[in-house]
Amino acid sequence: TERPGPHVQGDVTPLLRESDDRDVIYSSGEAIAVTFDAADLPDQPPGWVRDFVLHTDGWLKEGDLNTATAATIEPLPFHGMDRYPYGLETYFPDSVDHRAYMDAYNTRWVSQGGFRQAMRLHGSGRR
Repeated sequence: TERPGPHVQGDVTPLLRESDDRDVIYSSGEAIAVTFDAADLPDQPPGWVRDFVLHTDGWLKEGDLNTATAATIEPLPFHGMDRYPYGLETYFPDSVDHRAYMDAYNTRWVSQGGFRQAMRLHGSGRR
């Protein structure tokens, strides 16, 4: 289900380089393609296969409609929060760097309109 709110748009490589509060926001059915240049790695012995481990740092937002903030992008999680969803006394960081991140990357607005329209037209169990 699409969650209304700002979603990332464009090349997200800079967002993947560090563990910080600049996350890639995307919806169900979207993906990030990650490639690795292995040209400088040593040749493998015959019959060996090279594997890679991708270590990630991020948040998976619960999609259960019984969850307090399941239907929205915000409030955005961040590393310094003491719980999620956080209370009114806690705020997503509001530094110059965080505002620049929001303005540069989270520029694609997604609403639930398309999903709701499809459900009206095709609904659960309609043929």
